[in-house]
Amino acid sequence: MITSPERILVHVSGDRLGDALLKYPVIKAFREAHPNTHITWVTSRRPSIFQGPLSFLNEGLLDEIHAESGLGRSLFTPLPTFLAARYDVVVATETRVLQTLALMRIPHDSFIGPGLRFALSTRRPGWDYKGLSVYEQFRVLLSLAGGQDLEPRPYIEIPPAIERAAKLCFPPSKRYVGLSPGAGGERKRWPLASYIELARWLETIEVVPTFFLGPDDSHLIDGITGQLPTAIFAEKAMEQHVRSGPINTIAAARHMLCSITNDSGGGHLIASAGQPVITLYGHTDPRKFRSPYCRHVSIRPHDFRRESLTDITQQDLIGFLAKVEQGLSGS
Repeated sequence: MITSPERILVHVSGDRLGDALLKYPVIKAFREAHPNTHITWVTSRRPSIFQGPLSFLNEGLLDEIHAESGLGRSLFTPLPTFLAARYDVVVATETRVLQTLALMRIPHDSFIGPGLRFALSTRRPGWDYKGLSVYEQFRVLLSLAGGQDLEPRPYIEIPPAIERAAKLCFPPSKRYVGLSPGAGGERKRWPLASYIELARWLETIEVVPTFFLGPDDSHLIDGITGQLPTAIFAEKAMEQHVRSGPINTIAAARHMLCSITNDSGGGHLIASAGQPVITLYGHTDPRKFRSPYCRHVSIRPHDFRRESLTDITQQDLIGFLAKVEQGLSGS
């Protein structure tokens, strides 16, 4: 029987918002299964979201965070001074061979990593790892690290004051559908004009279209209000009652019948609320980023015999909604 490790180091290249949200339930499950294990979280190239926008999730979770450390980037650079003398387990999340070899220089008793199909790993999964989602892959790695299968419960607690604010903003006397038109790249964006046309259709069936816009999407507000003067913006509504923050997005999204999003960090934030989410994917693989928090429906251009994301029309999506979200139109 494998005993609970005393010290574990988990290395990720960086904490993007979506990736961190997918990994959070697994970290929480590991902490619950191994309450006395000291967890060191290390990023190599990017800041850690758990020290930034998602710091509210880190209470009692990670003992140390070392962001933008450069660890694992080269076989020849000296190891950072923050490393402990030895770790019971070192976990590498990426598959690149050189990075894996660089991380194996950290003093350890066990090494868990998918590089070379787990050929360098002390323990290996008994099934195909490559085809799993980010969430499932991370669950496999931390299950191997702790020596027992983890059973995460994907859920994020909302502080009472923020939940009260969400109820004030979205009273149950009305029905709401979330729309999240932002994304990090042009290839990931369904056209804003299509979102606006979809919003107009929602109004015809007495559903309130509610736009979710992250900090990088504020430039979309004028374009939306210019064509849809009745538009509601979830985060702005919440900020009338509580201080701004990503937890407001989750609280507001929990009051939606469902939400339609692009493949983005904001979309993952909305999905973590637990309500059904329909995500529009362009060139990225929907299986990889499937959310464990909710009923997550993926749409790709070929589902409508279209060439690209921008070719999907609002009528395509309206027809899809009418079939998948039964009861939304009252039929």
